[in-house]
Amino acid sequence: MTIRRILTVFAAWAMVALGASGVQAQQFPNRPITMVIGFTAGGGADAVGRKLAELMSANLGQQVIVENKPGAATKIAAEYVKSAPADGYTLLYASNSTLALVPAAYKNAQFSAADFAPVAGVIDTSVAVVARKDAPFDDMKGLVNYAKANPDKVTFGTAGRGGALHMLQMLINVRLGLKTKDVPYQGGAKALQDILGGRLDVYADAIQAVAQHHDARTVKVLAVSGSKRVSMLANVPTFAEQGFDNLTTDFWWDVVVPKGTPEAVIARLNAAIKVALEDRGFRDWLAASGSHPAYSSPAEEANKITNGVRAWGEMVKEFKISLE
Repeated sequence: MTIRRILTVFAAWAMVALGASGVQAQQFPNRPITMVIGFTAGGGADAVGRKLAELMSANLGQQVIVENKPGAATKIAAEYVKSAPADGYTLLYASNSTLALVPAAYKNAQFSAADFAPVAGVIDTSVAVVARKDAPFDDMKGLVNYAKANPDKVTFGTAGRGGALHMLQMLINVRLGLKTKDVPYQGGAKALQDILGGRLDVYADAIQAVAQHHDARTVKVLAVSGSKRVSMLANVPTFAEQGFDNLTTDFWWDVVVPKGTPEAVIARLNAAIKVALEDRGFRDWLAASGSHPAYSSPAEEANKITNGVRAWGEMVKEFKISLE
């Protein structure tokens, strides 16, 4: 076979492959899609992910099924999605913790942000720092004074070592000179149960997960992490308002798919997320809970992830975190 003939055959194969990819994208989706969330059902991240999945289902004409795979600060979920077929039928509802922190903090992490293709940004959000109702402090200054007087006595629940909320605890400890005892959970739901039961002193979680308990006065919300107060907790001051502006932290969430997923499939998913984030009821619900829509194109989200990997990676080094 001549070189020209070989090149002609290769070109024909390439055209067939491209044609098959195009047909696949045009037919997408033709069966249910799975959205994997790395936290237990019932927490704040799960609540947003489920609402997003519901709205995407209506737009895509196929059900987007939520599957919870908690553990190791979302490492289990990320590794599962990384190994899934790159066809758009397995999504990861990811956060800065998943893509920027875990690969830097865990020695045995079997993935990095480069193993995923961004689909779209979803939300930027702040979290609430919560204490049991009978805690001997009512605000951040009280927590600081009590923790300094009682080193290693205050228990601080986080949704897994190496995750964003663990980093917030480390941020509080390092920058305020405290020593609190880390108590890791596989999501916020169990930590909230222990706060309500008086078995845990402090933890941080999504605002919508704790607002009703704040209203019922069954917990104390000490602060919110973002730069502004939120309507669900209108009487709770930010870190900065209490004199701790070096703790102000916003968190972000997005949707990613395994690297190699066809661009046309990603574009279809991106469009469905865009429509979901334009839903007035969803936007109002997010605003009340301390979050705001943060839609982005795949390229824009790729930049955000790159910046997050750099910034949070530097924090891991600062705090000398190394986990198995």
